[in-house]
Amino acid sequence: MSIFFGKNKSTVKMAAPPIKTKSLPVNKPVPKIDNRSFREKFADWLTPQRRELIKMLSFATLAVVIICCLIWAFLTLRDGMFTGNRRMVLQDIRVVSSEIGYWKKPETQQHLCSIIGVTLDGSTNMFTSDGGRVRAKLLQTPSSRDAAVKLEIPGRLVIEIEERVPRAMLRKPKAAGKYGNLRIIDEDIVTIPGQQAQKRTGLPYITEGPGYAKLQKKEQMSEIRKAMDIIMLIEDKTFPNFKILNVIIESSVANRHEMIVELSYFNEEKDCLTIDASDDEFGKDNARNLLNDYQTAVNRARREQRNSHDFDLRTPGRVILGPDHFVPVEKHTKPKPNVRKTEKRKVRK
Repeated sequence: MSIFFGKNKSTVKMAAPPIKTKSLPVNKPVPKIDNRSFREKFADWLTPQRRELIKMLSFATLAVVIICCLIWAFLTLRDGMFTGNRRMVLQDIRVVSSEIGYWKKPETQQHLCSIIGVTLDGSTNMFTSDGGRVRAKLLQTPSSRDAAVKLEIPGRLVIEIEERVPRAMLRKPKAAGKYGNLRIIDEDIVTIPGQQAQKRTGLPYITEGPGYAKLQKKEQMSEIRKAMDIIMLIEDKTFPNFKILNVIIESSVANRHEMIVELSYFNEEKDCLTIDASDDEFGKDNARNLLNDYQTAVNRARREQRNSHDFDLRTPGRVILGPDHFVPVEKHTKPKPNVRKTEKRKVRK
């Protein structure tokens, strides 16, 4: 077939129509009919691996159901058995302490209840009282060093308190011969309120001397710590014949920190010890050595019938008694580390 357009001749050839052919018949497979019963089919499907998996899922489902039932029972019966039970209200507070301190007194029970946030009028349930919160509030009080809280059914709150023991009174000179701003402190240099202190009389003093104000805050705390080390040696009965009366913190030239320790030996007249506390590692060991040196010097002064009450312990190895006499004492050196000596092997030529 040809088609002509104007002068140019373009020929379009048409494709021949497809030839229709008859499809041959295809033999389709005949589906097999399974005549087995459901039990036989399930037995073949239930392999050992699937059997174990079904057991695990069954146990997990049963455990979840039991836990949900227990939670539902607890939430349903909680008000009747615990929080809503009138027999489980807080009725008494028992304070256990090794010392007869402030918190063990009967008249301080109301103050204790106000601090820990409970009441004894029957409105506080035992199961709504948080022991950890009660302990945290007790530790915020300056006079409590440690505490433990437990509940005793029915209706008793037991509080074990370790109270801070007053060790000294820190005082600051106010005028000539007068002192002000007294603070009771324990061995950790924690200020104890006066009304909560177990003991408020007969305590040794730690006095801020004239040069104390020149020290920095960190140095001031360090000097008070050194003075407390000396006091604790007497409190621990290391030197039972000594009695500390006062420790004066001084500060001299050349960054030397000096202390004047006023004490009595065998309850006699007051002696004054001048010591050098410039060493940053000054602790109980150095204080023990200084008190041993003082004990040696005072015993020798008595044998020589010297009526001296001023002892200068600033010079290592001797104690100065007056301007022209000194007592030699044992020199205290820091112990050297125990280094094991190794033998040198001889090299054979």
